[in-house]
Amino acid sequence: MDAVLKEGWLMKRGMVVKNWKKRWFVLKKDGNLSYYPDPHIKTAKAKGVIPLGVSDIQLDEPNLSFTICTGLGRDFYIRCTGNNEQEYQDWCSKLKSVISSKRVYLASPDSVEELPPNSTIYGTVRPNWLLNSVRNSIHRPPVHHFGRRNTT
Repeated sequence: MDAVLKEGWLMKRGMVVKNWKKRWFVLKKDGNLSYYPDPHIKTAKAKGVIPLGVSDIQLDEPNLSFTICTGLGRDFYIRCTGNNEQEYQDWCSKLKSVISSKRVYLASPDSVEELPPNSTIYGTVRPNWLLNSVRNSIHRPPVHHFGRRNTT
């Protein structure tokens, strides 16, 4: 089991319903930030896991909040409970430390030479032309228009 670096209550904004929910967060040395609805059920499956190795953090100090931007297409909006600035600074420093130590790069084949030595490459970003060709090759049924068309 990986060592726990920090744990405690934080508020996380929902992805679909944009309200704030209180969650018990656990930051582990392996580079994952897990969150649970309650600290007493940490042995159960986590409600979510944020991979910090492919993430960056953006701080919003006046609001005691931060955004974890994953390179996987999802951003997590998190803020401290209460007005405890010391707790906020502690979370931020530990998160920055884990992010920098577990850094994994998302790279295209052309940019591999620009990465720092001994970097881990998470995956290859596919060029837009490839994604577009895959999207265009998907069979779509014809669209039927009912009623009169404007022919002018």
